[in-house]
Amino acid sequence: MLMAGLLAMARSYGQKSKTKKRAAKGTVRDMEKRVMEAVRARGRARSSWFQRFMAASDGVDKAVQDFIEHHIKTSPCWSRISSACAQANSTLHIIYVLCLLFLFVSMCMLVILL
Repeated sequence: MLMAGLLAMARSYGQKSKTKKRAAKGTVRDMEKRVMEAVRARGRARSSWFQRFMAASDGVDKAVQDFIEHHIKTSPCWSRISSACAQANSTLHIIYVLCLLFLFVSMCMLVILL
């Protein structure tokens, strides 16, 4: 349903306005005012279209994220993989700390010997 709305908005974005163009009347100043108002109206229309598009896109992103999180939580395979990754990450931290400790001890020994 959200994807259909996104596609409909994407199709309608590039279409031209169906209103008739009126003939130029009045002074150059009037024409400039009309042009500026048309530019502002176009900006407002694009802004509202973009806001609707982003809201729908955020809804799709949230639905996909919830779907993936639900399947990760309920799937035994994914839960094993995530726990293995957490365990590997803690193992890497231990190795990193041991390397830093070894480096510190070797630097202290070097300073003592010199």
